[in-house]
Amino acid sequence: MSVQIVHYVIFGIKYKYIDDDIFEEYEDSAFKSKIGNKDGITAIVDGMDGKYVFIGKILAKASAERCDGFDITEISYTEDTVNLVISKCTELIGHIPNAPKLYVFTHYS
Repeated sequence: MSVQIVHYVIFGIKYKYIDDDIFEEYEDSAFKSKIGNKDGITAIVDGMDGKYVFIGKILAKASAERCDGFDITEISYTEDTVNLVISKCTELIGHIPNAPKLYVFTHYS
């Protein structure tokens, strides 16, 4: 069994792990360079360790497998992005534990 390693920059909300099929159509694939999303929102679910679910807008993605790394990228988001994240998180989860933030992390799947 292999492990896929993907690096993300996401503007969104971090939740404690939730094991639910509601995220399936929003999940990104570690095997594709294109960012997977529905309605501009992506869910990153930690199915290996059960530590988190991120829901938000991916601003950058890089795969360790493809060695593509991050280019020098200016990261920005608009008020529309803030409203989209809050709206979709409220719709999917029913609550928002904190304001959306910018996160950079490595995801293993």
